[in-house]
Amino acid sequence: MVKRAIRAKIPFEYLLVDSWFTCTKLVDLVSNSHKKFHLLGMVKMGNTKYVTKKWGKSLLK
Repeated sequence: MVKRAIRAKIPFEYLLVDSWFTCTKLVDLVSNSHKKFHLLGMVKMGNTKYVTKKWGKSLLK
């Protein structure tokens, strides 16, 4: 759905998702997208680590 919104040139700056949709594939899509937008989403409790250095910051703490 996010890819369709980008292709349709629907303007947005934020993507708000439930923890059910927060995953590595979505984080990669946001990091690698030519359209710059913010991803806001809860992360499920677990051992999964999400790391991105696309914008000069690491999300791993």
